[in-house]
Amino acid sequence: MKMTKDVKIIGHRGFASQYPENSLVGFTKAAELGVDGIELDLHLTKDGEVVVMHDETIDRMTNGSGAIAEMTLAELDQYRLKNGVAFTTSDERIPTLKDVFAALEPYPHLLVNLEIKTHIFLYKGIEEKVLDIVAAQKIKRPIIYSSFHLPTLVRVKRLDAKAETAWITSQLVPHIADFCATLGLDGIHPRKNIYFANESLFADLNGVRPWTVNSRKDISKLLQAGVAAIITKYPERALRIRQDLG
Repeated sequence: MKMTKDVKIIGHRGFASQYPENSLVGFTKAAELGVDGIELDLHLTKDGEVVVMHDETIDRMTNGSGAIAEMTLAELDQYRLKNGVAFTTSDERIPTLKDVFAALEPYPHLLVNLEIKTHIFLYKGIEEKVLDIVAAQKIKRPIIYSSFHLPTLVRVKRLDAKAETAWITSQLVPHIADFCATLGLDGIHPRKNIYFANESLFADLNGVRPWTVNSRKDISKLLQAGVAAIITKYPERALRIRQDLG
């Protein structure tokens, strides 16, 4: 286990407590704040572009509607993201993964957790596209590939044996350590309530990064538990608590 000061703070969907989730402004503001990393969600458009959005549709977080898989990048580009706090429409477009890396070039040490959203739509070939985009970057920053869908993580490892993969789970999985060892997973991202209810099961696992850890009480407990990282909607709060505890 890590010391409190070594537990990384990862901004969930960027800086979602103050800016539109999964937006370029949210990612850059989180980086400016001093987070150790950001987490974002990836889908594939009808014309094969990797874009950043949490949901499979744009209904909740934009002023448009429709499934990402059924829309081209040009069609998506006409819509604007909503601010997740007030749900007013912002000036922010739906970014591509390439856009995100371009915006983060001034922050070469920032970890980027790429959640590949294949548990509802499989998005054939998305793993290879994502890895190709990462490989094309001049800056070789730390990258984590995560997913709820285990076959996606297996495919990522087949494409790049050195890729760091992490399995996201919202339920307790029997023999979870055996899953990680057998499938060559480098980390596990449990929902916070699963972690708290079964803390001893995660004690000997690497890359434990609970989500979404927002309350001061939960942030403090996980920092003191020495997990690898916490994924939070409130990175400003988590950084302040880590500093106070450190």
